[in-house]
Amino acid sequence: MADKKVICPECGKKLSWRGLHGHLRFEHGLDSDSATVIMARIEPFRDLTVEERLEVLVQRIEDLVADDEAECVEDEPDGSGWF
Repeated sequence: MADKKVICPECGKKLSWRGLHGHLRFEHGLDSDSATVIMARIEPFRDLTVEERLEVLVQRIEDLVADDEAECVEDEPDGSGWF
């Protein structure tokens, strides 16, 4: 059975699942632990449809924006943020 292909989150290259760890380590200079963390984030995507993947990514983006906005408000002495 052929190994499923995944997209490297660093460069966008299409690789086999098994080859991604080495690619992250040797092409992008990550240590083994960092490569494993990135792969753990990708794992849930392997069996999702394109639409389901997009939904997950949009949710992650919304979460990051919300976190960033909260940090901006906290950074200002008067709590006004930069908005």
